[in-house]
Order: sequence, then structure tokens, then C-alpha cells
Amino acid sequence: MKKIFVLLSVIWFTQIAVSQQVSFKEAQTVAQNFFSKQHKSLVNCVYVSKNKNDTLFYIFNATDGFVVIAADKRSVPVLAFSDKGSFDKQEIIAPVRMWL
Repeated sequence: MKKIFVLLSVIWFTQIAVSQQVSFKEAQTVAQNFFSKQHKSLVNCVYVSKNKNDTLFYIFNATDGFVVIAADKRSVPVLAFSDKGSFDKQEIIAPVRMWL
């Protein structure tokens, strides 16, 4: 019984540790669904955050507002959003730029 528990635990932890990437198309669909609930139309993807070979998140602008979508299925899909303004990488403050 103890061996089975250890084996199942190892399998479970291995599955959790493996990255489950969200494709651009999947992220775009999540963003469209998010904006459709607020009766806003999706404009475009304005930023993709990458670290070496992995995509970390996507940022999509709408007609009024933006949404940050996780690029890993282990995370909640919507990381952040604003229902006003738009996201412009050129206008963000230095601490936020370092986070991105």
C-alpha cells in the first residue's frame, strides 16, 4: 500500500511540474471570451512576455481596457485586467517594465 501511494505521488508531482503552455490562439480565445462578457471587442495582442524558450503571458487590448492572459495552463487564465484605457509598453513605469 505504501509503495502504491509513493508511486502515485511521484506521478502526480511529475504531472504538476511539467509546463502546460497556452498557445497564442488559445490565449486569444480566452481574451475574446473575457471581453465579450463586458461587451467590448478585442483589438489585438500588444505584448508577449517570454523567458528563454517559454512564453509567460500575453497582453491584449480591447476598445476600452486590456487583459493579461497566462501562458501556462497551471495558472488562472486571467492574471490581470483593466476596464479603462489601454496597455502601451512605451508608457509604463520602470518597476512594472522590470516585472514584464
